[in-house]
Amino acid sequence: MTHLVLLLAVAILLFGRGRIAGLMGDFGKGWREFKRGMSQRPQPQPVLRAVASTQQRAPRAIADLRDERY
Repeated sequence: MTHLVLLLAVAILLFGRGRIAGLMGDFGKGWREFKRGMSQRPQPQPVLRAVASTQQRAPRAIADLRDERY
């Protein structure tokens, strides 16, 4: 615990109280944005549709590639 207090005192001496407060505020904003982004779930339906349409087109694309080679 004393190491943490000593480290905090050195940081305040080096950077000043204002700069550390600004950094902590920026850290807090970033953390809130991260949590907000993690709580919002993406809609899986468009991804599933894209995969399904790609799977339907894949055999045709492979056949086209074979025709071009020979």
